[in-house]
Amino acid sequence: MVMIKRFARLLLKLVIAAAILVVPVSWLATQFALHHVPRIANVWYRESPTDYDIDYEDVWLQSADGTKLSAWYMPGDNGAGIVVVHGYRSVKTHTLKMLDPLSKAGYTILAIDLRAHGDSEGNQVTFGIREQEDVDAAVTWLMAQEGVDPERIGVFGESMGGATVILAAADNPDIKAVAAQSAFASMRGTIATPISRMLLGISYPFTDLMMYFGERQLQVDTNDYAPVNVIDQISPRPLFLMHGGEDPTVDPTSGHQLYEAAAEPKELWYEPELRHINFPHERPDEFGRRITAFFDAALLGEK
Repeated sequence: MVMIKRFARLLLKLVIAAAILVVPVSWLATQFALHHVPRIANVWYRESPTDYDIDYEDVWLQSADGTKLSAWYMPGDNGAGIVVVHGYRSVKTHTLKMLDPLSKAGYTILAIDLRAHGDSEGNQVTFGIREQEDVDAAVTWLMAQEGVDPERIGVFGESMGGATVILAAADNPDIKAVAAQSAFASMRGTIATPISRMLLGISYPFTDLMMYFGERQLQVDTNDYAPVNVIDQISPRPLFLMHGGEDPTVDPTSGHQLYEAAAEPKELWYEPELRHINFPHERPDEFGRRITAFFDAALLGEK
């Protein structure tokens, strides 16, 4: 009996200690999630378009709030342009396998570093809330380039970049076609998924606390910026979604959530065994065919 009481007291102390730690740990995790880690991704990804036999120029753009954005401009010859956008804590270099088949098909490509990523300015990551202004700036810049028809502009993003292009397109009629790979449906879902994976299926109360701290810091209601809540506004412009069923980073059901919320015309390419942003890597030939066919039909009128 004495041993049982000692064990009960120890267990109670552990529960109290864990409860006390939950709040500061959640706050620290929120600060890490929302702030830039300088240039780390630049060490991981050293390739440039030259490695893919693509001619390019380093250019700088300016977002609506004055943030300077680093970008690669890759001229094409078919009259249409596509803005390509990387994911969270990544850089434009990581989009090279995404954009390669499109560049070789004649599209003019503008690949950007979002704010607080890569070589662009900024210190705060907002999971698409402010980043959609970066996409808008890229679209406006691309529309003004010689040889690009401003009525034939598309966007293509992966992960957070996929969510960002959905948010941007919902509010920007200059965007005529949208493709997104492994985009999250909501911020809550994309926070809960990795936490649940790390804590063996448990995400409460960390997700709720991080949402609370994040919304207070950004001074927004994240429901207003959930891609699943605005994706229907892209219609009647065409939408192409890609998602893997083994995604450990974004809720694997996000692709279906977005597809169900979207209006026609829409397409979902779902691969049950693929992980996060793996389509260009694990299905390169099919990926090249399908992404090119999508933009050919959407921007060039080819079936």
